[in-house]
Amino acid sequence: MKKIMDIYFRNPVKVDFILSFLLIGILYFLAKKSILLVPDYQTISTNASETITIALTLSGFILTLLTVLITFKSGVKEVNDHNQAGSNLLDIFCNSPYFGVTTSILKNCVKALVFTSIIIYSCRLFVNNFNYLFLYLTSIMGIIIVVLTILRSLYILNKILEFQK
Repeated sequence: MKKIMDIYFRNPVKVDFILSFLLIGILYFLAKKSILLVPDYQTISTNASETITIALTLSGFILTLLTVLITFKSGVKEVNDHNQAGSNLLDIFCNSPYFGVTTSILKNCVKALVFTSIIIYSCRLFVNNFNYLFLYLTSIMGIIIVVLTILRSLYILNKILEFQK
């Protein structure tokens, strides 16, 4: 499991989008074969709006977490092997290689969520009532990106909390 997570965290945003495109491809195929019933335009449009709202709200929370981490980093003293025993965990974490990786991953989470919101909103603007399967599929993509981003953020927060043990 650790190896899978290491591979995933090398480029999580690309993996998220690849997984969502694969699932969208499968759903498109099922919809074209009439195996998957597509809801009406009003339902899809409402779901698209809600997905955009959730993605942008989540990106705000992640930005807040990033701001807190960066603010704490500015007040942290440098830790080395000689004074590590007397340092608190925040000092150790902020001076570890995990800090840069954590901030980079969280920053990319925000970018992915905002990009996804823009895609869904653009589709909502330009898709007419007769060709709304594309809006339906992009909304599902947005939901997948949101869920994977939440899971990734929770995983990172869990690892930060484990750092305290």
